Amino acid sequence: MSEIIELANYLFALATNIIILAHVQLVNSKDFNWYEKLYRLDRLLADKYRVKINHASIGRRSLWKILITFTFACVCSTVNFCYAKKSSNYVPYLYAHNYFLKTIINLRYIQNFTRFDFITHRIEAVHKAVRDIVEQNTVEWKIVLVLDTFKRQHRGSLKKIDDVDDVVMLKEFYSTLFESMKTLEQIFGWSLLAMFSFAFIDLTSNMYWFFIAYLNLDEHIQIIDSIFEIIPSVSIIICAIYSSFNASRKGRELIISVSKLYTNTTSCYNRVVKEFLMQIYHERLEISANDFFIVDFQLCTAVSNYW
Repeated sequence: MSEIIELANYLFALATNIIILAHVQLVNSKDFNWYEKLYRLDRLLADKYRVKINHASIGRRSLWKILITFTFACVCSTVNFCYAKKSSNYVPYLYAHNYFLKTIINLRYIQNFTRFDFITHRIEAVHKAVRDIVEQNTVEWKIVLVLDTFKRQHRGSLKKIDDVDDVVMLKEFYSTLFESMKTLEQIFGWSLLAMFSFAFIDLTSNMYWFFIAYLNLDEHIQIIDSIFEIIPSVSIIICAIYSSFNASRKGRELIISVSKLYTNTTSCYNRVVKEFLMQIYHERLEISANDFFIVDFQLCTAVSNYW
């Protein structure tokens, strides 16, 4: 039974890698399109509202997150490989290739939640622009006229409050975020679905061997080996789930701030704000695995119901 499950896991890992490699080749153009959308959003935020994203700081945090996650996964795979060498049915190339395939899957997970973090930083930037507009609308403005030597009047260069153009620009920002989310789903769709399916199948079999070792039903199965088989999958899935959940949470916070754009002045401005709210209520910033289930902390329940 052990040999059958190990061979099945190897074949599932191989099939998942084939799906990932094939899907990556199909979505290369969408990948470039995704970067262009974010670049255009960054430029508009900087030009219109002077909201700049600290790319250097984001890059450093992402790099540390990638290094820690990947190193931890590699250490766990090394420990498993060492235990596998003591097994009676040890096949060196099969085990080495199996852990190599799992490493490729883990790299795809890391790329996935890094992209989620990129989206989250853009949501925060748009949120800051919304807060600046809300603060601007609540300030009591005084119009100051200046007379020059020729007795000509000059009005101070004050930004217009309750400006419909601000809401129109925010709608464009949100549309770019929503389109980026959907493009991201297309980039990772089928591969993410295959990865989650493999992860839960692999986790189920490893949990089975963990309880076998915990109950001392087979002396050849080591509990430490089982734990180090389980930890990498669980850790990386949690990172992906948290990054996706964090992006959705920031999106919900953005909705709350947009509702504060309402003022007691022009009806035209408030009407555009209402249209904007209708837009963001119907276009939620959520990430799904190829539209089968939302990637959040209810993923385990969703996968269980799906299967």
